[in-house]
Amino acid sequence: MKSGGEGLRGIIRQMLSLFLAEKEKGNDLVGERSGVIFKELCLLLDPEVVYLEIGKALEDFEDSEVATLLTERLTMILLTVPEFADLRRKLLPSEQSATNAGALLARANEAPNANGTAAIGGSDAAAAMEDGRHLFLALYQAWRRYPVSALALCLLAGEYEKSSELVNVVAVDMRDKPGEWT
Repeated sequence: MKSGGEGLRGIIRQMLSLFLAEKEKGNDLVGERSGVIFKELCLLLDPEVVYLEIGKALEDFEDSEVATLLTERLTMILLTVPEFADLRRKLLPSEQSATNAGALLARANEAPNANGTAAIGGSDAAAAMEDGRHLFLALYQAWRRYPVSALALCLLAGEYEKSSELVNVVAVDMRDKPGEWT
């Protein structure tokens, strides 16, 4: 499991506090700048670590409006920014991850490292698949309160049963709302 450490955790908590304070002042820093701020942070650091730390912070965040907006921004960044392709690949369904791991193993067997041994072993491929599963579960834990973001995450990760459950929850919720919401 990757960790950003206390420094990154503190920075993210301070940013969330800033977003909340600006919202209370009537400023829309979350809507205007949060996507750019988090994208740049992810490009400077390991995006997986940043996403995991933001996810942990959002789980406990008290303002659901700010948390919803941030989760939407993070989802859009994850799904659309080309530099996040590796992070998206990590979330792919296990069959594709297994195929990718198999390709890595094949390449490793063709190109031994300086010691004459394979650069990537079977345990590394299994660890990569486990890392992807951990990433999905950690993000889902944080995003499950925000159905559209959670649905996008589930579809990306090939979690179709969870996707179906989310669609049913949203359908029931919409059915119980007044006409203008449906």
